[in-house]
Amino acid sequence: MTVIEADGVNMQPVQVNRIPIHVAQRYSVIVNASQAVGNYWIRAVLNTNCFNVNNPALNPTVLGVIQYEGAPAGNPSSTDWSTAYGLDCLDLTLDMLQPYIPQSVPDADVQYVLDISFQTIAASHINLGYINSTSWSPLMSNPTLFSANQGVSTFDPSQFIITLNSTQVVELVLNNLDEGAHPFHFHGHVFWVLGWGAGSYEPGKTQLNTTNPLRRDTSTIPAFGYTVVRFVNDNPGLWALHCHIEWHVEAGLLVQFNSLPNQIKVS
Repeated sequence: MTVIEADGVNMQPVQVNRIPIHVAQRYSVIVNASQAVGNYWIRAVLNTNCFNVNNPALNPTVLGVIQYEGAPAGNPSSTDWSTAYGLDCLDLTLDMLQPYIPQSVPDADVQYVLDISFQTIAASHINLGYINSTSWSPLMSNPTLFSANQGVSTFDPSQFIITLNSTQVVELVLNNLDEGAHPFHFHGHVFWVLGWGAGSYEPGKTQLNTTNPLRRDTSTIPAFGYTVVRFVNDNPGLWALHCHIEWHVEAGLLVQFNSLPNQIKVS
């Protein structure tokens, strides 16, 4: 199959036989239906290496059937590709996907370092997620967007909010201090993915790709690794950047960007 789009961004066509898809990611593919008339399996396989706990009752493989017109009834006899499944919980490598419309990345005007971690609270034995020193919790009666819409600029301590007052290029360094990979999704923006690797990011030691790099809105931060992204702050609003594993959001892995607050409509 040929990948032509990722997270709403058209890509240079690239042929693959399988795609790692993490939570919140989307792909468009073209399947070349040029095989002999027959029935063929299509497979989706959960990567159990990404699970903290194995479930012996789980069958990680989900099967569907592609049936050509004129094929006889019955189950397919096709076999899986011989290439091994990747054990790492990572996206397609950055050199595989290139945007169809080239863009060079402007220099960053400002950089923020976001450290992702989990910590267990001793008194309650509850495991909470943190971005830097804040574990997010929802404000059910007074959401941050409502406050921003009323011109409020100081928010509850449970909210990690980065205020960006002008149109500028923002670089984010996401250091994952946790043993599991985290697919981070950004509302309201598409970012350039400049690079990722093991350990914490050290400026000058890792070469970032600023020539037509991958653009998307969800990127998986490697376990005990980092990812560097940039985006243009040009869309007014309160925008969440969060791990899209739902219980990780509930545990607190969410930061908000108060983008162009002076342009948020005051009711």
